[in-house]
Amino acid sequence: FFENPEVKILLADGHSCILHKRLTQSVRGKEGFVSTHAITFVRRGRLRVECTEGPFLEIPEGGMVLLPKGIYTVTDIFPVSGDFEAVMFFLEKSTLETFVETLDLPPVRASAATPVLLETNETISNFIHFLLETYQNNPKNARYLVHLKLSELLHLLDAASPDGRFAATVSNLNNRERRSLRDFMEVNFSR
Repeated sequence: FFENPEVKILLADGHSCILHKRLTQSVRGKEGFVSTHAITFVRRGRLRVECTEGPFLEIPEGGMVLLPKGIYTVTDIFPVSGDFEAVMFFLEKSTLETFVETLDLPPVRASAATPVLLETNETISNFIHFLLETYQNNPKNARYLVHLKLSELLHLLDAASPDGRFAATVSNLNNRERRSLRDFMEVNFSR
């Protein structure tokens, strides 16, 4: 992503980062391995995500998806009125651990990680709008700010999910056991 001219880095510190992606043409069948937990907010256009584990998802304009670390995905990007725009949030494990520590949740039994559609609302849309307005020119203290903004996003997503589903999902991600490389290769050998 960092070398793609259609992707702009807003804030970054190692693998924790916030990126802004703009495309004018469709992309079909883009394959990739998700190496860091990622949340994508589609501002314009439509995104389709398919993986070997879990359901096929379509994320419309204004929608959001969580892609857990360790999955193999195939994505299709569809611009609407000539443009696709998304803001992508990449979260290292330590960021999720810090967030989960602020929650008062009983331990959960981890299940297989799959992409999850997330609840959005006007507050989250405004948060993303102001991120773009404020950090377009990549400020000098971006390494410090990225962790604050990622934490803020996680808390906003938790507030948008009054049934506690988001908190349970994130807690589940944190409790997953390491996956066997052999098992992963056997499932995805053709890719």
